[in-house]
Amino acid sequence: MPLVTVGLPFFNEQQHLGDAIQSVLAQSCTDFELLLVDDGSRDESLAIARSFRDPRIRLLADGPRPHLPARLTPT
Repeated sequence: MPLVTVGLPFFNEQQHLGDAIQSVLAQSCTDFELLLVDDGSRDESLAIARSFRDPRIRLLADGPRPHLPARLTPT
């Protein structure tokens, strides 16, 4: 189990998402997981998130946009 979980929710952030992911991956602490949560993006954000091949990255993407509060509510 990683020491730290970094959560990064996104919606239609193709312009900045790649840089944000790179920034997290470049941290000096390497014992982490990066949890990417797509909130139903309609641009290329999901493709950008999927393009990263790092075992520390977990991607949650399940379709339509319920907005972040709904995603954070336990089911």
